[in-house]
Amino acid sequence: MIRIGDYVEAKLIAQIKDNQWKVNSSHFSKNTTAILVTRSTKLYNKNDIESLWAFDIRGNNILLSDSQFGRLPISDRMRPRYIISLQSVLSFLDSSEVNISVNPKHFSEVKGMLNRCVCKDQWDWFPVYEAFNFPPMKLLAKMAIEFGKLAKAYKNNDELEKIAAKRNILDSKIDINLRNGLSKILENTPKLNSATSFKTITITKAQNEEIILDKNEDPFIVSQVSRARIERANKSHEHTLQILVNTLQKNGFQVEYSKLIDAYCRLKTGPAIFEVKSITSNNERSQSRKAISQLYEYRYLHSVPNSSLWIVFSRNPFSNWIVNYLENDRGIGVLWVEKDILKGRSIQKLFNNWK
Repeated sequence: MIRIGDYVEAKLIAQIKDNQWKVNSSHFSKNTTAILVTRSTKLYNKNDIESLWAFDIRGNNILLSDSQFGRLPISDRMRPRYIISLQSVLSFLDSSEVNISVNPKHFSEVKGMLNRCVCKDQWDWFPVYEAFNFPPMKLLAKMAIEFGKLAKAYKNNDELEKIAAKRNILDSKIDINLRNGLSKILENTPKLNSATSFKTITITKAQNEEIILDKNEDPFIVSQVSRARIERANKSHEHTLQILVNTLQKNGFQVEYSKLIDAYCRLKTGPAIFEVKSITSNNERSQSRKAISQLYEYRYLHSVPNSSLWIVFSRNPFSNWIVNYLENDRGIGVLWVEKDILKGRSIQKLFNNWK
């Protein structure tokens, strides 16, 4: 039985329109009508055999595609938006209250995720649909309307509409698909080689885990790991790292660490490596130098050449020229902690203006 997303070897039988061909395959039943809707510039001929995938199935009618449109992986730009919106919406659905604080934009984002599956009009619609575990399209269309109602109800502070929409959503059991979607999106996030994920926003235990080194490992790596362990034992360093990880996770980013790297995640602009440094007026220059060399080395050693580089200081640097040098000359993002809040001129670059 063919389902949406499946590939089949199909034979072109007759051209219907400029971009449509009637096709046949041994995978189809006798009553099946299958149409190739091509996005390719390739010139097809009758009896050509092509590998096509089913993007729409309605009864005995199947539409097939020769393009990767709809199948591209979820991008770094969209992934944190999906994650934070699903987390927020599921928290709302799990709560016995309807007046908990939720950004209406999160309801709208989930509505958009459902609609892109129904309309099949975005580059990543199939990975999203697959993450949701292939629910019926009619259910997705119906629930998209309900999430739209929730967004509007929150904007208008309409409690009765909130209650009605929430009841309809829970009765549909779509929350099961949303949970599956969140789990799959997190699971499929590209990972850093030889790294461990921060499982929760409390990182002390994770950062104090024993690091086992291979006795044959490069002495340079051993020395770097030893230095990293000493730094992580510093309370100021640990506190700064805690705030960095919390902030990233609350904005939908998955954060990892390795023997060397303090924190790594995939921002909306791509992979990013963070080095945390505790500073005083006496050591900020030497700490900055160490951070620069470490970031370049770690990026090379972990084979992530396209990663952006970030230094996170325990406080606002004492010398303004250091921030200017790092950001403008070295192209390194600079952040710092101020009253337990992550700040810095690079903060908007970090989140790309979407929360």
